[in-house]
Amino acid sequence: MNQICAISLRSIVIFLTFIFSNIASATENQIVMGAGPSTAVVTLFFKHFSEIIPTKQYTFKVEQRSIKHAGGITASDKYLFGRTGRPLNQKEKALNKRELFLARIPLTMVSGNQTRIKKITLEQLEKIFTQKITNWNQLGGADHKITLVGREDTEAALNVLTKTYPFFTHANYDKKLTRDHQVVNFIKSNDGDYALAFGAISNFDEQYHLTVEGFEAGINLGLVYDANNASHTLVESARIFAKSETWTDIVRKNGFLPAETN
Repeated sequence: MNQICAISLRSIVIFLTFIFSNIASATENQIVMGAGPSTAVVTLFFKHFSEIIPTKQYTFKVEQRSIKHAGGITASDKYLFGRTGRPLNQKEKALNKRELFLARIPLTMVSGNQTRIKKITLEQLEKIFTQKITNWNQLGGADHKITLVGREDTEAALNVLTKTYPFFTHANYDKKLTRDHQVVNFIKSNDGDYALAFGAISNFDEQYHLTVEGFEAGINLGLVYDANNASHTLVESARIFAKSETWTDIVRKNGFLPAETN
């Protein structure tokens, strides 16, 4: 993991005070729209970012409703920022878009209600995904086959998992789903009683979380902006604050993982 650049809050305030000193006092409203998974962290970011800006020239409203990742990219045509739900792909970057990662939303393993297992080791997880463990009773749980639930090959969470833990690469899934809500609904259903799946921790009720000792992974998400606005004072300031120690501390205290450096 790349090390996050540490910048003191005092340095940021000095920088912002200087660059905003000659700006007119008229207020400009910035609406930040886009992907649902990044709503909480973007709201948190602009709450604290607004507190350090030494002028009232800008106001930020983070829309709570989701218009999806693609909608966030489109929103950055009109406003300075949109919200992302995953890293931009090459096609999206070719639209003259750039991203600013704010945090990683933690990924979790989840299991159905009848497994009788709530905690395993990373070694046991690997054995499950390499088919060396195929029944929950091998872990001390119910005598029932483990139903492995996967995602499409291009899905963001799966891409993170295969890079972080290569044993996910060759897993044979009993069921492949294409949407987050499909995984959530399957785990909650009777068909998912003995299932094992994965996804963003915020997608699932805590009762389905399966603790894996030593496991840590997350999806980079945050903001998208147009490359034509890269030198805009507000964009430059947001990049600085996103790499500060102050923001990193806020990220951790609120249950997110620090972003990997752009």
